[in-house]
Amino acid sequence: MVNLCVLKHHQSAGVTMALKNMSHGLVNNVNRSHSSSTLNACGTFIPTVVDHPIIRQKCVLHILDAVKAAYHGGPGGRVGKYMWEHKTMYAATDPVALDRVGWKVIDAKRAEVGREPIALAKPDQDSRFLNMQVEHIEIAGALGLGEFRDEAIDLRSFNLTS
Repeated sequence: MVNLCVLKHHQSAGVTMALKNMSHGLVNNVNRSHSSSTLNACGTFIPTVVDHPIIRQKCVLHILDAVKAAYHGGPGGRVGKYMWEHKTMYAATDPVALDRVGWKVIDAKRAEVGREPIALAKPDQDSRFLNMQVEHIEIAGALGLGEFRDEAIDLRSFNLTS
């Protein structure tokens, strides 16, 4: 299975990319993982679901569309207000590494516009969750679902505009 995801902020999970796409796109009743702004279990729900062998073994390629991306206000609602043209596509066989790279991209954009990193951000009018649980990426790495450590991620870029 090929996992197609988008680079975007998510109020409860911090980001929505490969891991959240798998956990929330391949099971039902996902509202139980973040039923209110304070009852949020995405940090553990996402890696637990992705660790299921049927999901883990079938998702073999992850393509992240980051041509246009959202750094705040996601996954819906006022995303247009926080969109930017990143003009990039990412591909990986490792969903944890892909999400780690994407998380850093979003945090860099947030810093550029004067916002706190996702892991430290507090609720506001466009993102109501008390804690955005982006730690699901690190937990997935600790469970052996992929590589979280920056120094171990083999990131390569190719410029196609010449």
